[in-house]
Amino acid sequence: MADLIELLAPCDVFFVGVHCPLPELERRERHRGDQRPGEAHGDFHTVHRFTEYDLDIHATQPTEDGVARLITAWRARSRPTAFERMARDVEHAQGQPACRVCDVRASVAPGYANEGDQP
Repeated sequence: MADLIELLAPCDVFFVGVHCPLPELERRERHRGDQRPGEAHGDFHTVHRFTEYDLDIHATQPTEDGVARLITAWRARSRPTAFERMARDVEHAQGQPACRVCDVRASVAPGYANEGDQP
């Protein structure tokens, strides 16, 4: 996680969790045929454990609904973001700064969600 935080630190990160019921994942896995059988089952139980999200959407809902929710959530986002909270957690766990950019953004432009896309 620390490597991901370092890599994405200069970016304005907005994490979106895309969730799908296991039976649908398994159906898609069989239909595609490009994965080993059982990968969907294994991934289902681990994929969302590493992070929190700014928005959760469901893959079984119409794409247009997910896109509309994503745009609305992006425009209404607030500080700290899920990424910034994770960076601070890593920083505290390691006892060193993990994401200097996040700290600068949070202190320079708190709550900028209604002010457009400025950092």
